Amino acid sequence: MEERTNILIVEDDYEIARIMKDHLDREGFQTTWASTGIEGWEDFKAGSFSIVLVDLMMPEMDGYELCEKIRLESDVPLLIVSANCSLFL
Repeated sequence: MEERTNILIVEDDYEIARIMKDHLDREGFQTTWASTGIEGWEDFKAGSFSIVLVDLMMPEMDGYELCEKIRLESDVPLLIVSANCSLFL
């Protein structure tokens, strides 16, 4: 049996997370969804992921802090997913 790529989605907006998860699952990826930065950090420590999709604006621990913590532990690719358009100005 072929092992599927494991992706961690850290997104507090249910609708956005559901869309990402549904599309990735349909394409054959294994996904884990965390709705807060703290939950994402706990999932990251407990699992093995090929990439982490991170929203920046989340409760409890924002995406910036989560990315910093992950980077101190791992060189896993991080993909920022954000509706904050001021990041690109």
